[in-house]
Amino acid sequence: MAILGDAVVKVDGTMLKTVEGSARLTPGGKKGTTRKGGGQIHGRSVMTQESKVTVDVLPDQDFDIEKIQNIDGATIEFADANGGPSWVISNAWFIEMGEIEEGENSKVPVTFEGTPAQKVG
Repeated sequence: MAILGDAVVKVDGTMLKTVEGSARLTPGGKKGTTRKGGGQIHGRSVMTQESKVTVDVLPDQDFDIEKIQNIDGATIEFADANGGPSWVISNAWFIEMGEIEEGENSKVPVTFEGTPAQKVG
């Protein structure tokens, strides 16, 4: 059984140049909340939570801030580089970009959110 190792993140089929070990996926889907009051537990309510992908991108000569910030309605693939498990978000959009760091460890954190991720592999 393959276990998720090094993740590859693609936006509309184009692989992002990411920092190894920086990719994070919150798959979204159901989110439960315990409902209580008057010293008692009454039950729970369930809502749909968005998915979230956070990744550190390498800010090289091909890095295009505007292009990333304009991502909307994209398909994001979060997949194991060696054929392990993978997930797809079919309707994702840009949320935020952090500070661009310089030097030999240069990177820029980027966050996307979207509809709940679906496991495909």
